[in-house]
Amino acid sequence: MGQFSISANNIPQLTGVIERFSREATCHDSALDLAKEVERRILLETEIGARISAYGSLARAVWRIAPEEAAVYFRRPLDLAEAVGSEDFDRTNFLLELTGHYQGQELTAEAGHTLARIFELNQNDDAKFPWSEYAKAMVPIAGLSTLAVIARLDDRDNAALGLSLGPSLTQLLRHGKVSGDIATSLIGLAAPIESWTWSLGEFTESALASLPAQHHEWFFEQSLIELDRNDQLSPPRSHLEAWNRLAAEYLPNTSPSRVRLAALLKRLRLEPTTSPREPRPNPSANVAIDLADPVAIDRMILEQEPVNGQRSTVTVGRWPLGTLRDLAYLADQEPPARRLAFVQAVVTSGVASLSERSGL
Repeated sequence: MGQFSISANNIPQLTGVIERFSREATCHDSALDLAKEVERRILLETEIGARISAYGSLARAVWRIAPEEAAVYFRRPLDLAEAVGSEDFDRTNFLLELTGHYQGQELTAEAGHTLARIFELNQNDDAKFPWSEYAKAMVPIAGLSTLAVIARLDDRDNAALGLSLGPSLTQLLRHGKVSGDIATSLIGLAAPIESWTWSLGEFTESALASLPAQHHEWFFEQSLIELDRNDQLSPPRSHLEAWNRLAAEYLPNTSPSRVRLAALLKRLRLEPTTSPREPRPNPSANVAIDLADPVAIDRMILEQEPVNGQRSTVTVGRWPLGTLRDLAYLADQEPPARRLAFVQAVVTSGVASLSERSGL
């Protein structure tokens, strides 16, 4: 049975065997030997969370046999968990800064993988991780293997590819480790997410600098496709201004892409920065309602007949949000105390949903 256990690859299964062995005094020595084998396999686990969980299960399994051994196994995941904390983040930042200045040849694949695993300890919040500095550190050491690393992070839901792909491709281009046409094709694998330290314009400039002149038009065509896919051809004005500047530098005046970018930029400049405010309704002053009474407000929302025998301009019946907005217009003409009473009445309204009441 011991030979069968050693040949198994499943850590939880082996841990379960240790727990069974712990119930038989004659199997205690075999259980401790098996525990050492399980720990060796735990150290090969790449997921930090899985490693911590496996250590905890192993500690519980050997507790009956040797409490001292169990204490050691239990302490190791605690040390590992502490290493993922904020104190280690400072060390990670230092390592990012240090490796970012490396100018030698690429290191071995094992060294690149080890460096990536160290950085992964502090990628719990991928939106806050410095991906631009990460790319500057990884590319000189791991080269194209950086793409495999970030693809694995995305596949395991550790870090979104949109955060890491753009900075990584930018650095690969700057170090001459990937051609401009391949990088342009790869950037569309995930919608790029910009940060304080990286923008899509950096990738654009790096890609254009590495592409021959006859491919510049193709590059901007692909860029416009990405604009259409990600921003429905309504990107931030700063993006269009940067791209229009680069198009003027790399494309002739008759370029279709340049003409299209200029038209998009002109359209954005003509559009108002804020949408015009809808005109307020003008509900009839003949509508008699106590704006501080939630029951009266509910009745107004549900009312299907003309109010007070007259056709009111207040929207009634089918649209609670419209009715509440019309009543809010009436409340705006009241003193502050009455407006506060109206807000309190709307809060306790039982007909309008929470989203409709929040729409005010």
